[in-house]
Amino acid sequence: MLPVKPSPGPVGTPRGSGSDAEQAGTRQVLAVRLAIRRSAVQAAGDARRQLFSAVLTAPEPVRARLRGLTSEALVAKIAGLRTNAAWANVNVETATTVVCLQTWA
Repeated sequence: MLPVKPSPGPVGTPRGSGSDAEQAGTRQVLAVRLAIRRSAVQAAGDARRQLFSAVLTAPEPVRARLRGLTSEALVAKIAGLRTNAAWANVNVETATTVVCLQTWA
């Protein structure tokens, strides 16, 4: 979460003694920041779930390489996967799946 620092008032002014409009503006800024963060966390979770679902439906040679990894390790491993000649020759679906997974990771 981003740190929120109150804007300094005039010297000698106690904290929180701003006008109601200033305090309402500060609350509104905090509410917007929290909404943005909540949305970003939700989007990251959705992306992980979609990637995991794609791995579940991938051909067995791809699933075998990705089995048992944590979500962070899964994303790193998928980003590093390369389509090799053996995959492309055996099955076009396997090579296409790897390319799609790389795009999502």
